[in-house]
Amino acid sequence: MRKRLRIDCRTPRAQSCSCPCLSTNGRSRSVFLLLACCTQEGRGCLLVGGPSENSGAGAVWVYTRSGGVWAQQGSKLVGTGAAGPYQEQGASVALSADGSTAIVGGPADNEDGAAWVFVASSRGSNSVPSIAAGGVISASAFGEFPFVAPGSWIEIYGANLATDSRSWTAADFNGVNAPTSLDGTEVSIGGQSAFIDYISPTQFNAQVPSNVAYGSQPLIVTAPGGTSAAYNVTVNAAEPGLDAPPSFNIGGIQYVVALFPDGSYVLPAGAIAGLSSRPAQPGDTITLYGVGFGAVKPDIPAGQLVQELSTLSAPFSISFGGEPATFSYDGLAPSFMGLYQFNVEVPAGAVANQVPVTFALGGVSGTQDLYVAVQE
Repeated sequence: MRKRLRIDCRTPRAQSCSCPCLSTNGRSRSVFLLLACCTQEGRGCLLVGGPSENSGAGAVWVYTRSGGVWAQQGSKLVGTGAAGPYQEQGASVALSADGSTAIVGGPADNEDGAAWVFVASSRGSNSVPSIAAGGVISASAFGEFPFVAPGSWIEIYGANLATDSRSWTAADFNGVNAPTSLDGTEVSIGGQSAFIDYISPTQFNAQVPSNVAYGSQPLIVTAPGGTSAAYNVTVNAAEPGLDAPPSFNIGGIQYVVALFPDGSYVLPAGAIAGLSSRPAQPGDTITLYGVGFGAVKPDIPAGQLVQELSTLSAPFSISFGGEPATFSYDGLAPSFMGLYQFNVEVPAGAVANQVPVTFALGGVSGTQDLYVAVQE
């Protein structure tokens, strides 16, 4: 619904800022960023006003942020019923706290000025899903690669991807088999259904099916609002990454997540508030986790909670400070899905708070720059 109002459209919820990095058709614009509309950490909405657009008629653009990426939503907004050719719509803008209602000011309309109110249509069945540019990555805590692999976990970012936000529950499973649809949201990769563990309007997480073909494959999202355009993603036989989230980046050093048998983390003591941690010692057995390491023996297909022990099909090696380490297990983690577990013995000769951890799969070195803490 669009309704023309003659009111002062300023609001204390809107914060004015200059944003030269966001522009359309090469024109810079006055920007009002509504911090209050952020519903989850790292996500938000903003309106970009362009009062000189259309030879002074003006317009407004809507952007949303997901996964650190801003993406334009829909077409530019231009109010109807204006008096005269010059309104300068977008000279001032405001947005409701839930992002559903926008007010656009046009001070030049009929010399007195005017404002237009735009109310978002339903975000359910009337909104077709779309995938953001660069919006498909492997799990961000495990390397955030632009390529994927069968059985790997991926994150998909965009708009209208679901009508609600939730993770899977036990009720969504059929025995040990994971769901391929949550509340009407599903995704296919190369024509094969993926397995979904989390949905929201701007992000969902899925496991790549085992039988997807290699090379460039179309990824298509289906939601209650319709079907997205195909997004081409490259599928490799493996796209391995170890668990190393941003929270384990300490002073610019990215530590890998490693656990002692007692549940303590392998880190410098007190490195992260609230986490029990200590450095490892040579001879300790510690556990690391990863995704995207490819096929295992015996074969365990994607989409199932792991019920048995396994081992990687491709040769795996791992080193600490250049010293090769031995390991007692390199396979899928029991009771999980798509998560690989590595039980590794810390080798002698690598002692420091910042010991480099490197690995190779099938003779190909991993690309992450990771560290672990080791002391005598």
